[in-house]
Amino acid sequence: HQGPHPPMVPKPQNVIPTMSRLLSMARPERHLMILSAITMAFGSAVTLSVPTYAGKIIDIAIVKNDDNATDNDGQKESPLVLLMGLLGIMTLSGFFSFFRILWQAQAGHRMVARLRRKLYA
Repeated sequence: HQGPHPPMVPKPQNVIPTMSRLLSMARPERHLMILSAITMAFGSAVTLSVPTYAGKIIDIAIVKNDDNATDNDGQKESPLVLLMGLLGIMTLSGFFSFFRILWQAQAGHRMVARLRRKLYA
């Protein structure tokens, strides 16, 4: 019986060699990981614009027929146009997310398969 506390696992003294080994194993998948990082950046940027469109739609719903409800150019904003823009943004965000997850999963599966081949060869 080990008692109430699990055994302590010693911390590695130097993580640099471990990280360099890990990165060297991931080297063949670097193109997928780079694409994944790019889609993550674009997806995040697109997703950050959602509150702006949602706020404009809420403003139009609250103000409704007020003559002061104009955009920066002094033109009336159409709720339908804003809703379609929001739908487009959400769709674009979904595409970025799909490809990011797909490429990360492919890279991960390939790295695990490579590790298994090396281990059991």
